[in-house]
Amino acid sequence: MQRILVVDDDRAILKVTSEVLRRAGYEVRTAENGLASLNVAREWQPHVAIVDVLMPEKGGVETIMEMRQENRDLRIIIITGKVRSQGAILEQLAASFGSGKVLYKPVSNVELVAAVKELTGRQSA
Repeated sequence: MQRILVVDDDRAILKVTSEVLRRAGYEVRTAENGLASLNVAREWQPHVAIVDVLMPEKGGVETIMEMRQENRDLRIIIITGKVRSQGAILEQLAASFGSGKVLYKPVSNVELVAAVKELTGRQSA
């Protein structure tokens, strides 16, 4: 089963996102900030990390960079509230991974599951 780590400081988003992904057939763990997510990622070795950009304690970009240093195969989905025209840097960052995507809030359940399927190579959940 594909393991998905969801990192967001908004508990409601964590709850909804993790439920949607579980229903789609994924194993999911969550973290409320970047610092906590690094420990989960080290111990659990997720296949995909879905990371919000703006978080307290450790921002999303810094968190992603540290996760990728430890696991080059980790696929990344960056979640941001920035409008697409302001997300060019994030798009470049995701492209540099070769295994990343950027999703813009509000993210629909269909869009979220489709992005995870794309990065995990699953045809259906």
